[in-house]
Amino acid sequence: MDKIKRLINFILPVTACNFKCHYCYIGQENRFEGELGRLEYSIDHIAKALSAERLGGTCHINMCGLGETLLAPYALELTERMLRNGHYVSI
Repeated sequence: MDKIKRLINFILPVTACNFKCHYCYIGQENRFEGELGRLEYSIDHIAKALSAERLGGTCHINMCGLGETLLAPYALELTERMLRNGHYVSI
């Protein structure tokens, strides 16, 4: 296992959810009709900004939405790019 240089947490602009978990704040507030917000920058731009070379080594990147993170159409591609950059990713 590589030495992890940094922990990076970022929030994807997703507020929609298709689950109805009784313990979740979204369900308690009845906020299922959220949005699948756009990224402010392109995936290429984000991948370059978060490259291992630029960050000084392998990082642990945690991606989270304010709803169901994987509803975002760009979530899997962004995850794949971070993995190809050599990082560890949790969602």
